Amino acid sequence: MKRLLVLCALFAFANTAVGQTAGRYIVGTRHPSLQGAREILTNELEPRSFRTAVPFESIDGFAVDLLPDEVTRLRHSPNVRYVELDQDVHALADTIVPGTETIPFGVTMINAPAVWQYSKGGGVMSGMPTVHIAIIDTGIAYQHPELVSAFRGGWNEITQQPDPLDDNGHGTHVAGTIAAAQDGSGVVGVAPQADIYSIKVLDSCGSGQLSRIVQAIDWVLNAKKVIGGNWIMSLSPGSDQPSQAETEAFQRAADGGILAFAASGNNYSDNPVDGLAFPAALPTVVSVGAVDSAGQIAYFSQRGRDLKIVAPGMETLSTAFGEKVTTSDGRVMFGTLGEAEKLCLPSPSIVSLPFVFCNLGGPSDYPPSVRGKIALVERGTFTFFEKAEYAKLAGAAAVVVYNNTSGIFVASLGTPVSANSIAPFVLISQQDGTALRSTPDALVTLSFGCPGHLLMQGTSMATPHAAAAAALLWSMAPDATASQIENAMLNTARDLGAPGYDTTYGFGLVDVLAAARVVAPQFFAAHAPTGRPFPRRGH
Repeated sequence: MKRLLVLCALFAFANTAVGQTAGRYIVGTRHPSLQGAREILTNELEPRSFRTAVPFESIDGFAVDLLPDEVTRLRHSPNVRYVELDQDVHALADTIVPGTETIPFGVTMINAPAVWQYSKGGGVMSGMPTVHIAIIDTGIAYQHPELVSAFRGGWNEITQQPDPLDDNGHGTHVAGTIAAAQDGSGVVGVAPQADIYSIKVLDSCGSGQLSRIVQAIDWVLNAKKVIGGNWIMSLSPGSDQPSQAETEAFQRAADGGILAFAASGNNYSDNPVDGLAFPAALPTVVSVGAVDSAGQIAYFSQRGRDLKIVAPGMETLSTAFGEKVTTSDGRVMFGTLGEAEKLCLPSPSIVSLPFVFCNLGGPSDYPPSVRGKIALVERGTFTFFEKAEYAKLAGAAAVVVYNNTSGIFVASLGTPVSANSIAPFVLISQQDGTALRSTPDALVTLSFGCPGHLLMQGTSMATPHAAAAAALLWSMAPDATASQIENAMLNTARDLGAPGYDTTYGFGLVDVLAAARVVAPQFFAAHAPTGRPFPRRGH
């Protein structure tokens, strides 16, 4: 750091450039970094007030601001090995920029955009079967702007109603990776024009029963008969033990031409022994492990001889829903439950009530008047769950906790006595909380379905990458069988780890473009198809 400051001072000169715009470049020198920088900046470039130079230690070279004609001059200098533009780089944990659309790194990593000119998951040939993806998970927040155009319906196996509304968030995140709209904002999915269906088999805690998965397969088999087309199932649920019923159900799905993808499991870090979760371990299912942005296996991703393929599953940016606080005088405040989602807290779809300020939310801070209303409390002294437990005892319908410092609300929530012992609560900023407190007559509405985006990781995040990749391929080759789509994906996967098939990466990383050249060579007439002939299912 000291060297950087000295050089910046040394190479700041008096004159300014006129009529040209300087850019930042990296100059590779033929002499050690500091010596080379001094030589070039002293003898080969005119002094400029805007110019600063930063030498490197790992290479012979330095970064510097240059005018276009200076770039040309240095590229011909005997003291210079190369001059290259100092490129913009971004954290691979994608972020949302308002007014722009982000293609998450995983979508690009599997080469999905390379086939979007031919298909984005919708039908590309008139009269040919359409591809449908059934997401068997916690449901979908189907009113999310990124998903509303892709959602085609579904079923709730818990309520036995045709309303698979997500009350957990997991299924919504999976759905966004598959089919988030290419609409100029937010994120875009692997197959942004695919049709998605939701079969809700997991409750708000992310838990369910095996029988519901079997029922979900029943639903998909029936939907295929009624609606037609080619069907793909994307499954995140899993268990440690095999089941004869599950085995038979997935065999029936495979016999019916349905292609199933399932997460390999997230327990390798806790139990580093080969073995996949079920149904991923079944031979009739395409098991999917998770890798990071560098193609390294995720520390949690389960491995074993049944693993078939891997896809991006670390720091995956996709659709989500959060919490919103609005008031009768038109204010909007965005909150977060933070880690509370993992604890399966009670989350009513909407609460619209007057509020009562209850100080710090201690046992004596809740007056009788808070019964049936929203309690507004300040952060501090008591834990969040203690505040919510005391509010529940006082009869409050919900709690809004506002921060006691400015800035982002960062909190560790701990563990409640039980989910049923606390009132639903939302955390908001200090600024919003103090403003709300100053308007005691305002009616407050808490809604627990505000659309947004979220980073998540897991083999559950890898699986929809693979399922949506299959949708792209099948939309380009509607006459192909499920086995042909699967085998094309396995045979063209990018080899990672040990050469050939291995139990850590399976056949390798999903590569949509390479597989498309196999199943739909007509779109790539100028290129010979890649990959090996279709093998039998399995390995």
